[in-house]
Amino acid sequence: RKLGGMAVPMNIFLFQEIQRLQNVIGKVRFTLQQLQLAINGEVVMTAELQDILDSIFDARVPDTWENTLTGDEFSWRLPTL
Repeated sequence: RKLGGMAVPMNIFLFQEIQRLQNVIGKVRFTLQQLQLAINGEVVMTAELQDILDSIFDARVPDTWENTLTGDEFSWRLPTL
């Protein structure tokens, strides 16, 4: 039984939400990998990475995980992301 593919509005919505979540996960994964390399001394600890580390230490979601460089919303605005 077919579920309608991309002809069903709910499927389009779910597809867009999955894409958005994959972008957030990709950004978080990349940032954490860079942070781990910076902690190990393999790359330079930039101010952005330091801000992210401080946010994680304070149990806050880093701003770069919520917004793009232009300030547009990148992910859902939840305190736990």
